[in-house]
Amino acid sequence: MALSILCGCKALQESSKYQFNEGTYKVKTPAHTGKAYVVISEDSIKVYPLNVPVFDSLKFIDLSLPDKTARPIGGRHSFVTNSFDLDLLTILFKYRPSVYGFPNQFTTHLNGAAYVGYRSDAFSVLYSKKPLYYKRHIEHYGYSMGGFLGMGATAMNPWVTRNNITEEYDGFVISKGIALNIAVNAFTFGLAVGWDHLMDRNRKYWIYQGKVWTGVTLGLNLN
Repeated sequence: MALSILCGCKALQESSKYQFNEGTYKVKTPAHTGKAYVVISEDSIKVYPLNVPVFDSLKFIDLSLPDKTARPIGGRHSFVTNSFDLDLLTILFKYRPSVYGFPNQFTTHLNGAAYVGYRSDAFSVLYSKKPLYYKRHIEHYGYSMGGFLGMGATAMNPWVTRNNITEEYDGFVISKGIALNIAVNAFTFGLAVGWDHLMDRNRKYWIYQGKVWTGVTLGLNLN
C-alpha cells in the first residue's frame, strides 16, 4: 500500500535531478577539472570554467563526446552536482532490539514521512558497443543524507505494555530520525535510524516509547 502511495505521487512533479541536463557541475575530465557550467548537445559537451577571475561565455572547452562513434572514447568524464533534497519516505520495515526481555521485532505497519537532506548526483559519460557503432550513455547514481519526520501505526497489546493494558489496537505514533539514501532515478532506497513516540494515554506503558530502531526505506524524490 505504501509503495502505491509513493508511485501515485510521481505525477505531482517530474524531477530532473536524475537527468544529465545543462547546469553547474563539479567536472572531472582529461581536459578540465573544477567547477563549470555544462551545455550538452548530441555531438559534444561544452564546458565553461567558472573557477576563473572573469567568466567569458566565448571561452569554453568543447569535449568531443558524440552520441554515436566508430570507436570508444577513453578517459574519465564525470560531472557532479549537489542540491537540497525533499522526499516522500516510507519505512518498509523496522527492526526493534529486545526490550524488557521481549524478543527482537520486525514490524511492517503503514507509515509515511517527509524527508529533507543534502544530495549529490554523479553522472559519467560512457560508451557501450553496438553491432555497428559505439553508443554514448550516461551512468548516474545519487546519494543523500538527512532527517525525516512522519507518522504511522504500531501494534498495541498486553505484551508490548508489560501487561498494563488488556485491549489490542493499532496505536498512532510520530516517527523521527535520520536516513542515508541511494538514488535510482526518481526513487531512493536506504537505511534509517529512528525513534517512535506513541501519542495516546498508553505511551507510559509502551516498551518502545522513545527507543531506537533501524529500518530500510523507500522514497520518492519530490523536487
